Amino acid sequence: MKHGRWAVLLVAFLLAVAPLSRAQIETLVIPAGTPEDQALQAITKEPDDKKKLAMYEDFLKQFSSNPAAVAYGNWQLSQAYQGAGDLQKALDYGDNALASAPHSLDILVSQASIAQQLKNNPKVLDYAVRGGEVYNSVGKEPKPEGMSDQDFATPHTVAEGWSESLV
Repeated sequence: MKHGRWAVLLVAFLLAVAPLSRAQIETLVIPAGTPEDQALQAITKEPDDKKKLAMYEDFLKQFSSNPAAVAYGNWQLSQAYQGAGDLQKALDYGDNALASAPHSLDILVSQASIAQQLKNNPKVLDYAVRGGEVYNSVGKEPKPEGMSDQDFATPHTVAEGWSESLV
C-alpha cells in the first residue's frame, strides 16, 4: 500500500510541475497546413474508433521520418488503448512516443499514469525519475550561439523552426 501512495505522489508531482516548467522541455509541434496536419485532421474527423486506430498506424508509416509526427501518433495510440483498457499496448505505444520525444513531460506523465494503472511500480518510478531529470534540466542548458533570449526562453520543439503547436 505504501508503494501505491508513493506512485500517486510522484504522478501528482509531475502533473503539478509540468505546466509550470516549459523552458527546456520538448513540445510536439505539427505546422498547420502540412501533410501531417491534414492527415491528423482527417483522423480527428473519423467517427469509427477502429478506423481511427488504423489511420494512426498509417500516419506513423507515412510520416516515419518526422520525429514530432511519430511521437504524436504513438502518443495518440497510447491514449486510445488506455481508454480501451489495453494498458500494456498503451504502455508500449507510449514508450515508442518517448523514443521520439524523450523530454516530453506530457508523455512521461501519461506513461506514469498508465504504469500506475498496471500497478507496475518500477515503471512508475522510471517515468517519474525521467520526468524529474527533464524538470531539473530546465534553465540549465546553455543558450545556443545566435539565439535570442526570448527564443531560448520558449519551449524546445522536436523539430526546431516549426511555429504551429499541436499539443
